[in-house]
Amino acid sequence: MAHHYLGSTVLDGIFDPLVIVTENLVREQIEAVMQKIGQAPKAVFLVGGFGSSPYLSRRLREMAKSINPDIDVVQPEEAYVAPDSINHCVS
Repeated sequence: MAHHYLGSTVLDGIFDPLVIVTENLVREQIEAVMQKIGQAPKAVFLVGGFGSSPYLSRRLREMAKSINPDIDVVQPEEAYVAPDSINHCVS
C-alpha cells in the first residue's frame, strides 16, 4: 500500500472553504453578542472534532483578536457536541 504525504499548504487549501464559513459564523455570533450586551464575549469555545484543529484555532484566534484583543479562543480537551448541531447551524 502506497502512502502519500500532504503538506500543510495542501491541507490548508482543502480546509480553507470550511474555515472561512466557520470564521464568518463565529464573527456573526461575536457581533450579535456585542450588539445585544454592548461588549465583546470573553471567550469562544471550540469543541468537537473540527474544533480540535490547530489550524482552525489559529484562524479563529486571529479573527477574534482583530475584533477585540481581549477575546480568548479556548479548546477544552473533553468537550461534547450535540449530534447534528453543526448541520442545524449551517443549514
